[in-house]
Amino acid sequence: TEPFPPAKPRDPVVKKGTLVIIGGGGTTREIMDAFFDRAGGKDALIVVVPTADEGTVPEDPGDAKYLRKWGATNVKVLHTRDRKLADDPAFSEVLLSAGGVWFGGGRQWRFVDAYEGRGLAEVEADVAAEGARRGGGRPSLLQDVMRGRRTEIDYLNGYVCEQGRLKGVKTPVNDAVVATVRSYGVGKLKPDPKNLEPILKILPTR
Repeated sequence: TEPFPPAKPRDPVVKKGTLVIIGGGGTTREIMDAFFDRAGGKDALIVVVPTADEGTVPEDPGDAKYLRKWGATNVKVLHTRDRKLADDPAFSEVLLSAGGVWFGGGRQWRFVDAYEGRGLAEVEADVAAEGARRGGGRPSLLQDVMRGRRTEIDYLNGYVCEQGRLKGVKTPVNDAVVATVRSYGVGKLKPDPKNLEPILKILPTR
């Protein structure tokens, strides 16, 4: 099998437009400048899709404010968790005139819950397909580890543990993953297969 990460990552190819991926560690002026440049400038229409947010999405969500902070002057929000509304072509019509589309962070499966198989799904298909096709990338948690930053473990496996406790379901593997990452402290965890040893010990053997 191909080693991970590969010695030479595949060249990213986006057939339509440009895909800018930001995750895990915030952003920089260079990244935002590149995003606005590809979108047609800071006065271009930018559509924010904040559906991945866990809570109630306000009329003016944080992602929209964030873009305006960086200089965007024409920001519109596209959001629903109503599948019937998502199926209405008029709902996603704003995307046809957008220079850029900003997908907010959070629980990404909420995009699927709201839009899978609906009108917006076709509009988003190019973005999703390209994200799945790309090779040689590193998940945001691994990037945090490699750069000595605080990880998102509490919001990933830690979320599973929290929900398990609330519902009375045991989550021993996720508990072990969280405990292992936390045991090293911020900036001290290094990528190493030996980190899996305490987790492997609790897995059932055949």
